[in-house]
Amino acid sequence: MPTADQVKEFLKPLVEAFNSTEKGESSAMIVERFRQSVRASPEVAVDAALTCVYSDKVGGSGGLLVAEALATAYELEFQDDSLTKAVERTIKEAGLDEPETTRPPEAGDPVDQERRLREDSITNITIDAESLGRQDVYGLVKFFAYGATEPRARGLLAARRGRFVLTFSAVDEDPRPAWRIPEVRAYVAAIARAMPYFPYYLFPDPRLRQWLLYVGSLADPEAWIREFDLNLSQKSVLEATVDTLHQVAWLAEQLGDDPAEVCRDVLRALPDEMRSAILVSMGMEVRSA
Repeated sequence: MPTADQVKEFLKPLVEAFNSTEKGESSAMIVERFRQSVRASPEVAVDAALTCVYSDKVGGSGGLLVAEALATAYELEFQDDSLTKAVERTIKEAGLDEPETTRPPEAGDPVDQERRLREDSITNITIDAESLGRQDVYGLVKFFAYGATEPRARGLLAARRGRFVLTFSAVDEDPRPAWRIPEVRAYVAAIARAMPYFPYYLFPDPRLRQWLLYVGSLADPEAWIREFDLNLSQKSVLEATVDTLHQVAWLAEQLGDDPAEVCRDVLRALPDEMRSAILVSMGMEVRSA
């Protein structure tokens, strides 16, 4: 049985990495750090995840997100969803509800949800001022995270591919692009830490600029060009792009999608030559003669 001190020491570097706003560690690196920690100390990871749930009884959602991340890492490492189920059960027992403002309304049998979603049009997800200010992404994590979904319902995740648009009602009057607003940048960074594959679900049509919102929020300000443009070949932009694509490809594979096809679709906002060059470098496309 792990001691309280062991749990505390186990969690300290993970919480710091998860909540860090610095650029030194990418989302993919943070995911790998969680997996390495779980791999090294699975028993401590179990206690740590449940401890994080109860830490949120005083408010906020940081502990819940760390708990979900640990449960996902545990399931990936050991192909065992027992910790995911334990975290979900503990959340209910603790009386911690999901924020409805960040969850698209759906109910009913997962198979029926999947059928209806495939028939429906694009769904708008509006983040309100309170959720934005608290960087509260817990509702999104519960709705979109692979590790938070029962195996029977994972077909629903595949049906959600490319069907969502993320907007922020609190900054509607701000003339700046959303990805330049500090609160939005911090919110998207929180999503990327919790679900680095999130663009799998975003509507890829370039006209709605969802890819620009996501990768622009993760990029350094040095990548900004004029008021509304981003230097797509700048180092931080390329790093965010490649890190994200690796995670999107992973999710696509788990859900039975074609990773190359999904990544090609996710990058629809990029010029054709640049998109092909990135996919070739990742081994997802063959360079034309």
